[in-house]
Parts: sequence; structure tokens; C-alpha cells
Amino acid sequence: MEGRAVPPIPGFKARSLFAYLLVNRGPHPRVRLAGTFWPDVSDTRARASLRVALFGIRQALDSVGGAAYLAADRLTAGLSADLPMDVDVERFERLFALGDPASLADAVAAYRGPLLSDLPDEWVLGAQDEYRNRVADACEHLGAFAGQDGDLAGAVEWARRAIGYEPLRESCHEALVTRLAAAGRPAEALSAYRRCVAVLSTELGVAPSAALQEVARRLRSVDEAPEPPSRPVAAVPAGPLLGRETEVATLRGWWRSAVAGGPLRFGLVTGEGGIGKTRLAAELTAFAVGEGARVATGSGLELAGAPPFAPWSEILRELVRQTPAPAGTAEWPDVLARLTPAVTRYWGRAACPPSPAPELERARLFEAVGDRRGAPASARLDATVEGLDRRGIMAPELVLAPLPARAVRAIVSAAAPALAAEELARLVSGSDGNPLLASQAARAVIRGGQPLDGLRSMVRGPLNRLTPPARLLVDIATAAARPLEPAEAADLLGADTLADALRSDNLGELLDLAADRRIRFGHSLLRDACYEELTPPRRARLHARIAETLARRSDRSAAEVARHYRLAGEPQAAGAYLMVAAQDARALGALSDASALLHEAVELVAGEPAKEAEAWLTLADIEAWRGNRAEWERASDRGCALLAAIGDTAGLVEATVSRGRWLRTTLCYPRESLVAHRRALQLLDEHGLDAPELRALALAGVAWAEAIAGDPTRVEALAAATEAIPEAAGDPWVAVDLAAARSTALIRVGRMAEGEAGFEEVARYAARAGRADLATLMWNNSASVAACRGDFGRSLEYSQRAQRSGSAGPFFDIGALAGQAHALSRLGRHDEAVVAADLEAGVAARSGLAEYEAAADYDRAVVALNAGRAADAVRHLDAALSVPHTRYFSRPLARLLLAQARLGTGDAPGADRELDAVPAEPVAAADVPDTLVARMAWIEGLIAARRRDWRLALDRLTEAEETWRRRLGSDPGMQDAYAVNLVDLGRPPVAGLIEPRVELCRVLMDKAAVLSATGAPDRSASAAAEAAALADAVGLPGYRSSVDGATTMSGA
Repeated sequence: MEGRAVPPIPGFKARSLFAYLLVNRGPHPRVRLAGTFWPDVSDTRARASLRVALFGIRQALDSVGGAAYLAADRLTAGLSADLPMDVDVERFERLFALGDPASLADAVAAYRGPLLSDLPDEWVLGAQDEYRNRVADACEHLGAFAGQDGDLAGAVEWARRAIGYEPLRESCHEALVTRLAAAGRPAEALSAYRRCVAVLSTELGVAPSAALQEVARRLRSVDEAPEPPSRPVAAVPAGPLLGRETEVATLRGWWRSAVAGGPLRFGLVTGEGGIGKTRLAAELTAFAVGEGARVATGSGLELAGAPPFAPWSEILRELVRQTPAPAGTAEWPDVLARLTPAVTRYWGRAACPPSPAPELERARLFEAVGDRRGAPASARLDATVEGLDRRGIMAPELVLAPLPARAVRAIVSAAAPALAAEELARLVSGSDGNPLLASQAARAVIRGGQPLDGLRSMVRGPLNRLTPPARLLVDIATAAARPLEPAEAADLLGADTLADALRSDNLGELLDLAADRRIRFGHSLLRDACYEELTPPRRARLHARIAETLARRSDRSAAEVARHYRLAGEPQAAGAYLMVAAQDARALGALSDASALLHEAVELVAGEPAKEAEAWLTLADIEAWRGNRAEWERASDRGCALLAAIGDTAGLVEATVSRGRWLRTTLCYPRESLVAHRRALQLLDEHGLDAPELRALALAGVAWAEAIAGDPTRVEALAAATEAIPEAAGDPWVAVDLAAARSTALIRVGRMAEGEAGFEEVARYAARAGRADLATLMWNNSASVAACRGDFGRSLEYSQRAQRSGSAGPFFDIGALAGQAHALSRLGRHDEAVVAADLEAGVAARSGLAEYEAAADYDRAVVALNAGRAADAVRHLDAALSVPHTRYFSRPLARLLLAQARLGTGDAPGADRELDAVPAEPVAAADVPDTLVARMAWIEGLIAARRRDWRLALDRLTEAEETWRRRLGSDPGMQDAYAVNLVDLGRPPVAGLIEPRVELCRVLMDKAAVLSATGAPDRSASAAAEAAALADAVGLPGYRSSVDGATTMSGA
């Protein structure tokens, strides 16, 4: 501005927002800008982030005297359309609008490549498409002008350029074909037509128009030369599979078992590189096709940092291609479109917006894939295999051993029939049973090369024999590190160069061109060897070419583009794409992938504090979703420190509010959340920042934290102050936060019924607002309060309403089913409780999260114990405790329950071992330590009674009885149980609520039996009578029969 450069806009989002405002000058509604750039958060949070970004933009403009360019008020924001500025897009539009040949040519010349190519945001893709379309329009107009002037050569050239910008626009192809024909070049015209057919078929699944097909028919009648094949056949055909008869039979057995409805659904074949895994899988797919099956394969990206679910996405793309579009009423294709663009291309179904919670998105994706048979939702193969094996639907691992010598001898003889016996024996011995090495070594010998010198030396000959276009194709396929679609290859090489490359006679020595329509290597080891043959500068140029080309495609993978930019030595572009790739991974629920991508982004943008802070804070969000407290805190601290260092107070306030939000939601540390939200308010006041959205979020956070872990009497004033801020009005998230805070405060002061009614009202409000997730959360809270009041019938009703509200993600769905299981168990409906607990375990298994599965196993064990199924309880508790560092249940209590269950199966020594292990388990407030002591004494008494040590049994049972009586005499009320469980276990206490009267009832029943056995009938009768009275008072139908038995045994 006036000769002064505007400094770089700090941060990824702020820079993208500034570019958007430049391309689209004038005022924009704040709500629309917030929704465009922060679509995955609540309205108030999105507007708060917008305000912080605008602070950064204004600061940058003000540093060069340009603050007036940013026009913003309470409702709108934008760059002034009245003040002078030179924007290249606007200059292009002015030239295009003039419409004369000279202006159009100047407009095309002004296009220097994709618009904002260093910004990978979604809105940029749309702007790039629009800009590129306009350039193609200009080329078409210029071609028409050239044709009118009789300049056919110029008209042809403009048509080619138009196709370069818009390869899917049929009118451009038609212009090229007809102009080449008119210029007397029929062979070139037919070649252009074939490229049009290939592009339209591959990209859109359609044929050219009837008019263009008629042009091609007439051209063929003129030029009768045979049409060359679009793809050559592989030079080395696959021979019979040798030495794997047993393995083939095993795979066919798995297949037939699955088709017949057997339990096995998945298999895993492993072995060293080149040992024959791919070939064995190909044998199975060929066999399955012969039996009428639909087959798809996926390989993913052979580079570190591949996109999440890459192999699954490739498999789904193939299946979608083969499958007719489902009924329009089905919703799952819209979800599936988030995983593979093929759904939109072939079925015409657009992807639905991502879910607000990553775990819910992961569950939705795997439901859409058809995962009702139990495949766990994980982007990592090892986690997938572990989950499948745990569920009993994974076949035993098939490990491929080296081939026997006779099979290797046959492979070498087939590749090199004229070898002398001595040379044949040497190759067989040196191949170590590896069929790939054996075949490549044999081919090296017959071409005069040195065998067994490694694959690098073996690929040099085939590489040197390639024509230049074919060598370029191989080099690009090498750097791409995955199979290429023909249209992608055409973009990377140019259609003419690709056509020349595919005619090379020797291409099949390296590439497998007969397997399917894609361009791929015959084996990944061949690809690795070819990659090693590339010099570092050539590698960098190839990776840059691939990155730039893929970045322009609408179906691009940001993770793949980032990987190529990094290998090209362009860290800034790689960092920007990694941020988007992490966002994509988070939207798919692939949180571990998102974390890895962001760690890499942090490394690449080091030295740019604003970008680095944004990367750290985004990583903090991901680690919070993962429940990783230590990594979350590290990332949050680093991001906040960077913002403080550069003086970005608005950004620091936003980060502090975010810190408080995570501490009161996913991480659930209310006391620390209270500290963070108070700090945010302090920063706002100290610096006099006008940021009403941030103030509203901080006030709502303080209200919630005070309700749970602070002073509940302050909640109403804090909620009223929040509601007085207009910028937060109408946000359902804020409304629900405040209502939940008010209800929790009522519970904390002993007004349980009012708090329960408040949760119920919020649940109904959320359902009316279309927020099934919030409705489920509030119904679960209502169920917990009802359980704390002892009304288990009402608690069951609330939990059932939570389930009927629709899925809110595995965590809340598990909570709803856990609530049902425990309420049913408490009501004595044990068979129904077991069914509900099994459903809960199914949801946990599909989540792919070990912590959720452990919590579900714990709940199943409690239900099984109450139902008298001790062996089942042992199995479930063993599984729950095998998962380290669990949070959602009390580990010392689980250990005590396991001792009780083992004793129930007659395993007294096993029960003793579990009691010895209890002190090693961590204890928190939610474990209520004195109740653990009472339970341990009770189980010790039962063990002593089993050994007929009546004195010790009576001493321990009396100790347990006294503890429970003290607890009853000093019980402050169940409202504290609600808060304590939420603070320490991260879920309300509907599951496994501690009821002192119930526990005392159990102790008295066992004490009555011991007293009867020791010849004290009067004391036995007294204990049994009190137990019966307690069972009636607490409504414990499942235990009344046991009480009656104890009463009979005592002689009462």
C-alpha cells in the first residue's frame, strides 16, 4: 500500500480468510464467513474464531496504514470495494468482459497457473475451478475467432489449450476433433477422439455425445488404419502359481466357509517382500470371480503419511464402480461419499457434512460400509486385525514360507528355458525361495546381466530400453507410489505423451498393464528399485510435478499432496496441505492419523510463530478428542506460549477458552476448567478486548465448572450474564451448556428432582432443534440423576429415550445402553440386562477404541454378577482389566469384583490373588476409598467362610458391616456421587452406582449364614430379618429370594 508491502497475514486460517475477502470484495455476513471457515464448531465458537482472525488481518493492514480497507461491524465484515487496489482476478475479469480477441488473449496470458495454489482450503478449490473455467471459456472464444478468420492451425491450438484447462468439457474436445478433420488431419482427429472417450469414460463414466460419435464414424471411413490398443498387453504373462497348493486350498476354504455363513469373515496373509502374497491374493480373487463374486482390491500409498483408510477407500471405489446406485431414500451413500469420491462420480450422491464428534463420524462411516458383522473402525491395519481377532471373525494368520526348491526351479526354467544345469542350480540356491527374485534373476541372465546382484541392477536394463515417453511414465509411476488412473496419468504427462508411452514394447517388463485399467508396478519391490535409480534432483522435480498436478484435481488427497511437496523440498506448501490433511483425517474420525500429520506440520512451519501456534493448538484439539491428557497439555502449552510471545492476545484468549472447554468436556477435569475459563475472562478485562463471543464462551464455561466443581450458588448469575450477550443468543450449544449447568447446580444443592426435570427439558429442546447428540447426552444425565434418587424404573425410561434419540457417537451410545443394562439389572430383569450389556459391547467393538471396549466389558461383568453368572463375570473382568490405563470404570473396584466372581466359581485361591493385586490399582475420589475397604473385608470374610474359618469370616463380615453403617450414617446425599463420578471417571454414575443399603443387605445375608453355621441362631435370625427389611426398602427384587434363603437357613 503506497509502496509498502503488507506483512504476511499470521496463521493459516487468517491468511485464507484474507484471500477470500480479496477475491470476493465487499461486505459478507459474519455468520456466513464463520460457517465457511469454521464449519465444524458451534456458531458462537465459529464467530469467536472469525473475530480473532479479523484482529490479525486488521493488525497487518494497520502496520502499513491500511486499516481502513477492512470494513467490519457487528453483523458483517469484508474488504472495502470502494478503496483502490489491484487484484489479478479482477483484472482478468475486466479483460474477459471486453470480449475482443486482443483482450481475451491478454486475459489468458494473465493466467499464471491455479488461483492461490499455495492455499489448500476447500473454498479455494471452487475458486480455482471457476477461474480455470473462465480461462477455458476465453480459449474457446479465441478458437472461434481464429476459425472465423480461417486460421485453422490457431483454432486447433486454442482448442488444445482449452482442453488443458478443462479436460472434461466435451465442447473443447469436439472443437479439436472437428478442426483437425477440417485441416485434413484425420489420424490426429481420431486420436483426439479416442482421448476424449478415455477421459469421459474414466472421469465421468459417460460416452461422448451422439454428434461427436458421428464425426468419429465418418473419420474412420476416411482413415481405415487399425485403431491402436489403448493399453499394451503385459510383455511377460503370468504363469501358473507354483509351490502354493496348500496355501491356495487354505484360502479357498476360508472363502467357502464365509459364503456358507461361517464365523470367519477376514483373513491375513503375511510374508517377506516378493514371497508371493500379491499373487496368492490374485489367485483367490480369480477363483471368487469364477464363482460369481464381486471383487475389489486396494493397495494404498507406498509412502509414509498416506491418507487415512487409503486401502479401504480404493476398495470401495472399485465396488461402487461395479454396483448399481442404491435407492435415493438410502442415507448411507451420502456418508460413504466422505470416504470415496466415486460415490459422487458414479452414483450422483454428494457427501454429507461431517459429524461434530470424530468418534461419531468413524462409527457412521463403518456403518455405511456395511460393518454390521463386526469390523472395528480403525485406519490402522494392526488395530483392525487386533479387533477382528478379538471378535472371533479373523482366520488364523497365513504366513508364506520360502518356496521349495522344485517350485523355484520351475519358475527359473520358465523364465530362462535354455539355462545350463549349473547356472540353474546357482539361481535356485541364490533366490532363497523368493519367486520374485528368482524370476528377475533368470531374466537378467538371458539379457546378459549379472544375476542375484539385487533388484536395482536388474531394473537398469528394462529402464534403459524404454523410449523417453515410456521412461517418463515409469518415473512418474515410481514417484507417485500408487496405481495411477489413466486420467491422472494424462494430467501428469499430457495425453499425447501418455499415448506414446503406452505403445512402448518394453513397458510390460516393469509395469503391470493387464491387471486392471490403472497403471501400476508388477510389484512394490520393483517400484522401490526404480525409485533408487532416480537422482535426488529428478526425484524432487517429479514429486513437485505430481503435487502440483494432484492439487488441481477435485478428488485430490491433501495428505498425498503434502507428502509429494515435502519430498520435493517445499516445506511451506507441505505444511499447509498437512493442516488440511489433518482436518480431513479428523473429519473421518482417524484421530491417530490426524495427530501424526499435525506433528509433521509443526516441524515444517517452525520459525513462523503464528502458523506454528495454530498447528500446535489444532494438535491439542486432536489429542483432546483422543483423551490423551499429557499430549494435549503439551500441545496446548506450546501453542499458548507462542501466541503470548508474538503478542496475539485475542488468539491467546481463544486458546485459553478452548483449553477450558476441553477440560470440561472430553477430558473432564472441571476444577482445572474453572481455572482456565477464569483466566480467559481476566485476559479480556486486562487488555480491554471487545470480543463478546469469547466472553460468552468463557462465562458459560465458568458456570458449568462452578456447577460441577466449584460454588453452585454462583451459577445462575453467570448464566444470566452469558445470556445478556447478543452474539451468543440462539446458539443451541451455549443454551444447552447453561441449562446443564443450572440443572447440575440444583443437584449439587440437594434439589435432585428439579435438576432431573431440568435435564429432561434440555433433552426435549435439543431434540426439537435437531441436535440428537445433545438430546442423548441430556437423557443420559437424566437417567443418572434418577438412579441417584433410587428410581431405577425412571432411569431405565430415560436411558431408552437416549437410545431412541439417534446415535450421538459411541461414547454416548455406550452410556445409554449401559444405563439400560444397570437399571434392568437393579430391577431384577437380568436376562434383559445381559442383552443390553451385549449391545453395549457391540457398539464399543465397532468404535475400535480399547477404552470403550474395556468399559463395556466391565458393565457386562457387573450385570453378569448380579445375574449369578460368575464365570461370565470372570471372563469380562479379565478382558476389562487387560486394557491398561482405563478411565471409565474404577480399577480397584473391578479387581474386587473379579475376586468376588472367582470365588463364585469356586476358585478361592484365584480370589486371594485378586485381593493381593488391589493395592497396585490407582485410587481416585470416585472410587470412594472407604467403600473399597468394606468390599475387601466382605470378600475376605467369604473366602474365610469357604475355608470354614468361621471366626475370621465373622470378624471380616462385621468389619464390612460397620463400614457400611458408618457410610449410611454420614452419607451426604447422592448428589455428591453424581459430581464425583463425573469428575473422576468421566461418565455419570448410572453404571455401577454405589448404594450403601444394598451393600449392607448383602453383608448381612452372608453374616446370617455364618452365624447359623457357628450355632448362633438368634443372631443369625436378627441379621437375616434386617437384610430382608433392607431388601424391601431399597426395592431389590433380585436379592429377596437370597434373603429368604438366608432366613430359612437361620431358623427364623
